[in-house]
Amino acid sequence: MSELTVVWWSLAPVAVGRRGPRLDTATWWLAGLFIGMLVLFVIAGAIIYVIRSRAIRAESTRTDVPLTLADLRRMHRDGEVDDDEMETLKKVITEQTRKGLDAGPVEAEEKEKT
Repeated sequence: MSELTVVWWSLAPVAVGRRGPRLDTATWWLAGLFIGMLVLFVIAGAIIYVIRSRAIRAESTRTDVPLTLADLRRMHRDGEVDDDEMETLKKVITEQTRKGLDAGPVEAEEKEKT
């Protein structure tokens, strides 16, 4: 017997106007089923929200430039990079950052794939 048949068979007394223990059982069974499905949808929505927010956060913090200007300044302050290298690397970093910003998200993703 399929689930649909069980539901209709349990609700048949409603159509003829009779009440009994079977109707009460069917009512509680359907209410429990509805509440269970509602809870499952809420849980699934929460899981999807968490996954998407983490993906968006990871996407927004990702950078294509392995060396940032802050790293470059620290290296210059520590003496790892002299003044000429500092200026050259600063130009390279700013150029790469501009290209990444000008390319937009679609072009940047295509560039990463190649």
